[in-house]
Amino acid sequence: MYSREDIQLRELRGSDAPILLDWENNQENWRISDRSEAPSLSDLTSLIELQENAEHTYDLDQYRFMIVASKSGKPLGTVDFYEADWENDLAFIGILVADPKDRQKGAGLCALELLLDKMYNELELQMACARIFPDNLASIRLFEKAGFKKKLEEKHLSEPEAEYLEFVCELENR
Repeated sequence: MYSREDIQLRELRGSDAPILLDWENNQENWRISDRSEAPSLSDLTSLIELQENAEHTYDLDQYRFMIVASKSGKPLGTVDFYEADWENDLAFIGILVADPKDRQKGAGLCALELLLDKMYNELELQMACARIFPDNLASIRLFEKAGFKKKLEEKHLSEPEAEYLEFVCELENR
């Protein structure tokens, strides 16, 4: 089992692009996300460069971190916020623990808690949201453990046929 001391979030690096490409192109991961087509290496390199070149996180509406095992430095997955609404102090969160062998061991919860702390303490966001497919029970349990509450079932605006459960977490009340 992982504890918070065992997990770190770090900025993406250019050298992360190939592993991100492997994870993003794994169609098993698509069923739990909005992904319908694979990004290219160029797409991922552009994301990393955009983050590296941003003067401040507030300049971006998405920011991704690598989840890393502290002792070994092994990349375990990614966690990001996206659709950041800086005027209304909220953002959506996505997470992937890439290797099924690393799941259900606490890494996801630790990473999620670290991101929520960063969102509240450093970025001054007040609310985090997550859209989760109803059959993704592991993610539902993860977000509930982190303090998220089910808000509603909705049809996603960009994909009206896709139904999600929406979860919210008021960051100051965690």
